[in-house]
Amino acid sequence: MYKFLIFLFFPILMFSQQQKIDGTVVNMQNEKLPLVSIEVYNSQNALIKKIMTNEEGAFTLEGISEKEVKLVVKDLEYAQFEKKLDLDKQDKILQIVLKKDIKEIQEVVMTKQKPVVKRKIDRLEFNVENSNISSLNAWEILKKTPGVTSGNDVLAIKGSQSILVTINDKKVMLTGDELKNLLENTQGDEIKSVEVITNPPAKYEASGSAVLNIVMKKNKIEGYRGIISSKYVQSQYAKGVAGISQYYKKDKLSLMASYYLGSGTYYREGTDHVNYIEDQTEWVSIMNRKDRNKSQNSLNFNMEYEIDSLTNVSLNYSGFFSPKSFGTYSVPTLIYNSQNVVESDYFTINDHQSRSINNSLSFLVDRKLSKKK
Repeated sequence: MYKFLIFLFFPILMFSQQQKIDGTVVNMQNEKLPLVSIEVYNSQNALIKKIMTNEEGAFTLEGISEKEVKLVVKDLEYAQFEKKLDLDKQDKILQIVLKKDIKEIQEVVMTKQKPVVKRKIDRLEFNVENSNISSLNAWEILKKTPGVTSGNDVLAIKGSQSILVTINDKKVMLTGDELKNLLENTQGDEIKSVEVITNPPAKYEASGSAVLNIVMKKNKIEGYRGIISSKYVQSQYAKGVAGISQYYKKDKLSLMASYYLGSGTYYREGTDHVNYIEDQTEWVSIMNRKDRNKSQNSLNFNMEYEIDSLTNVSLNYSGFFSPKSFGTYSVPTLIYNSQNVVESDYFTINDHQSRSINNSLSFLVDRKLSKKK
């Protein structure tokens, strides 16, 4: 009889274990909203899962053991949405409607300003120019870009860490810490926007990767202007950057050049978990990286010339020079047995020195077929 009851209720048990809920996020005009952040909290208000909607505004909730959860939906263009959900009773597609974030103010001053986020056919454009984050560096701006997540100093789009970073559509031939150092020494007041391209066209040669394209500002003011800036950051260790930017525009010619020098100590910490199925052990390693770099040099140059109303030529150069970086990596590792008890541990440490030189030069001729009407 006992075996018969197990056999009878086995399909129901399997269904409850494999239950998943599909949903969509739309606005008041019933337009589907891609790359919207959805956070899932349990009954103790602890975050247990974070997902993003896809290009069609759809998402799937699965792998959640709690019966009752709270959904928090966030997007820069819309008011925050919260909803409590009973997963056992939700038997149809969940539709979430976001409303514009409207606040009452006593006085209104009308100014012409680009929207912070603009969705295009193949990409999401995050407008940095004249925003409240333009005082940050490029690395911090990328971490705050909608659709981009970061963990252990690694950027990800829709959970994938396969990302190609470009500046003005030109590939940056750096990865890992070298790329991070370059972006940390690129100042936000020179950035116009960041484009998140989840399905990049062939010109990027992204090989299935998503693209983060940093669009730098162009000089639109006649004459000459120069900017000298510096920044000092004191966290666990001190870091600083100083630089100069020069702009010149006259008739059809436009020039821009900038140089930044960064120096400081960089400390990063990351935790790795490795589970072995055979003996049911878990290895937990904490990597502590401390690097000292006295000279990080970033150089950018751009020249544009308008031959006629349909033809433009441009010359672009970007360089990153780090003659000497030195530091230590220390990695303590704990090994847990199947009862989640530490049975052994070991410690590794190494020191290193490195140097980086990266140059990128491009020449572009842009010829339009006809004038815009």
